[in-house]
Amino acid sequence: MRTRRLLPVAMVALISSSTSSVFADEPNVSFTNTSVVEYRLDNDTRASPLADRDGNGIRDDDDYGLLLNRLNITGTLGDLQTSARIDAFHLFNGFDATEPDGAGDLPGTYRSDIVLERLNVRYKLDDWTLQIGDFPRQLGRGIVLSVRDVADVGRDLAIRGGEIAWRGERADLAVFGGVMNTANLDSISHRYDEDVRDIVTGIDIGTRSLSFGDIHVFASWLKPEVSVLDTEDDWSLSGGASLDMPALTDWLGVYIELDAQTRRIAGNERTGFAAYLQSDLVFGDWTALVEGVWLDGFKPTESRTFTQNGSPSTGTQSSFQYNNPPTAERIDQEVLAAGSTAAGRIRIERYFFEPSVLAYINGLYRHDNLAIRDDAFPDLASNEERTWHAYAGVEWAFQNHRSRLNVSGGFRDTDRDGGPDFEDLKTLGHFEIDYLQSLSQKTSMHLQVFHENRTLTDTSTTNHYVRGSSLFGFEVSQLGGLTFELGYDTQDTSEGAPTVFFAGILVWELSEVFRLRAIGGTQRGGIKCVAGVCRDFPDFAGGRLELISRF
Repeated sequence: MRTRRLLPVAMVALISSSTSSVFADEPNVSFTNTSVVEYRLDNDTRASPLADRDGNGIRDDDDYGLLLNRLNITGTLGDLQTSARIDAFHLFNGFDATEPDGAGDLPGTYRSDIVLERLNVRYKLDDWTLQIGDFPRQLGRGIVLSVRDVADVGRDLAIRGGEIAWRGERADLAVFGGVMNTANLDSISHRYDEDVRDIVTGIDIGTRSLSFGDIHVFASWLKPEVSVLDTEDDWSLSGGASLDMPALTDWLGVYIELDAQTRRIAGNERTGFAAYLQSDLVFGDWTALVEGVWLDGFKPTESRTFTQNGSPSTGTQSSFQYNNPPTAERIDQEVLAAGSTAAGRIRIERYFFEPSVLAYINGLYRHDNLAIRDDAFPDLASNEERTWHAYAGVEWAFQNHRSRLNVSGGFRDTDRDGGPDFEDLKTLGHFEIDYLQSLSQKTSMHLQVFHENRTLTDTSTTNHYVRGSSLFGFEVSQLGGLTFELGYDTQDTSEGAPTVFFAGILVWELSEVFRLRAIGGTQRGGIKCVAGVCRDFPDFAGGRLELISRF
């Protein structure tokens, strides 16, 4: 275990104590500690053509345990703010902790360690702010750069370096740079991610309080540590400008962003362009959101050869993604990574009965080319898909907003370019229910249902299947709750493949300081997405106990 990484914490404490006489304010320190005990059983017992392997083709992801402790420390002393995160984790049993073993195993290794995962020191002096250490950063709407945590899909990134920012009455400026820093423990696979040294720099210049809106001009430069060719350095230079007019008129707000990118990959330079539009309209009791996205050779794909992505993860072997363009999709929608995209959507909503009922309808159309337009790769000239998605819903709040009922549903269809015509690829019919019923001042019943009817066409074969989850539980204010989850997924028709999953979830508010969360049973896996960031989860079987403490 590399405990030497904890030395910077002692340095920060020493700096704070030595400078305390300079500040008139008393220091304020808070702690949040998360302790996890997890054990995973065999998540898939079906027969496999690979000897000595379970049905998901991965031998070393079963019958092992994890001990994790994550300590977050924040402190303020006048205009000085500090924060640190220390991760300590230990894995045991059930796998070879040094080498992946044969075809079908995931890459990377398991490892136990103690790591100073995040450290940040920020100092504010009048209009200036200086920070060093680890920090998130986004430029515009994330098309040019988006380095941030998306915990639900295991993305845990920060820039380790420094930033100096100035904020005046009518303008602001920020300049930053450093290397990318990923969490060493991948929260989904529990494999070890080595630190990368992908270099990033950027600048953001903005004007504020203009009569028509705010203008920002920004740019970033990225150089991955690992290039496609050992003899050639890869890099990308991306930039853009945005105009934000949230109250252009009494009934109209508009956000516009235009971006461009030049990247050098494997000795070849390529260009990409992007544009994004969001408009909010209000007409009496009606409101409408209009959104449009256009990406031409800009959006990240899974193939690092054609993207501005960073070095590959040693835990998953997929490249780190440092930008995240808007998708115009529902936040949980699976979105294929495309080289070029044109998408538009409109959402219309209206409140009824003195803002107790909200009704809405949403329509989307997108056209994707999964290959990137490039004369150097004529075979990738066309790999197109087109999608339309329509859904509607009603949200009803009652009993003085202590109870609520949300119901939604819709249909999605995707076709692919099969030559002279587009052919069916997949369809999705879905509905969702979220019902919270107050039973008393402190108790309530909660029901959540997510259901999907899907078809997937592969050459001449069409697979019809269903998947979803239902959660039912009781909640007690300031005490916790107990929830039962029933999941199902019939896509895999191989013999012995699990189709039904059952788990129990307990949340217990032990006190104002301690919160306990426990889960046991099985949960379905599959691709899960949050705002365009997607991850393929394995089925879960086992138990997990989590204790959160706040001081």
